Amino acid sequence: MIGQTNLLKKLDSYNVDNFPRSLLLVGEEGSGKRVVINYIRDNIIHFPLVEITSNLSEQYINQIYLTPNPHIYLIDLTQLTEKEQNILLKLLEEPLNGAFIALIADSKASVLPTIINRCSIFEMDNYTPDELIQFIPEGYEQELILSIFRTPGQILNNNISTIGALCDLCDNIINKIHLANYPNVLAIGSKINYKDDYDKFSVTLFLDTLASKLYKTYINSSDIKYFNMYMLTITERKKLLDKRLNKGIFIQNYLNQLWQVSRSARCN
Repeated sequence: MIGQTNLLKKLDSYNVDNFPRSLLLVGEEGSGKRVVINYIRDNIIHFPLVEITSNLSEQYINQIYLTPNPHIYLIDLTQLTEKEQNILLKLLEEPLNGAFIALIADSKASVLPTIINRCSIFEMDNYTPDELIQFIPEGYEQELILSIFRTPGQILNNNISTIGALCDLCDNIINKIHLANYPNVLAIGSKINYKDDYDKFSVTLFLDTLASKLYKTYINSSDIKYFNMYMLTITERKKLLDKRLNKGIFIQNYLNQLWQVSRSARCN
């Protein structure tokens, strides 16, 4: 697995007898967490892997305790609410004989401390530019792609053919949002994909691209306006960890704040 040499070396130091019964694998979106869990299944534990994220309930967990055959139970914490995460505590406090609990999350900040305290933590390594280049198709501007994406999954799972148009949109926002009226600012939200519109930009990709360009603009200009806009963007980006978030309302509120920051900074 490209880019995860240190993590795989650590995992290979275990065998089925001493591997942690409950593990939490943390890594940014698209870093390959599920690939690592499959590696654990195939090379260390050799038990069937069953994902139970969508079935999680107290009743289902009680059924697991009645299952005679050993399994690896995979749960994606990024898809769970705080209440649903609490349901897991019984499974972590009273491990099943012969069974393993594999939890994955984009960030420890999105995981309940009570879960973290009951798991062995493994973290995905950061990818270097040389490693990420191997995932960029020929014909695309590598420097631009690397300035936006940090994991292979982000490159492979996004429509990178739209990056040029997205960059143009972000440049227009940076240069002109302080001049726009409020309705035009909110109209930017119509270009964002909230469901399955392939011809629009994902919320995370939009924010990551805009943050990258705002930071570069600030470095080149030393204008505090762009720094404030950048800090707002990366702060708001963290809210996307909450899967209950209404992304349409979130983007409207974010654009409103960005507009106000750009105008107030300009006036100062």
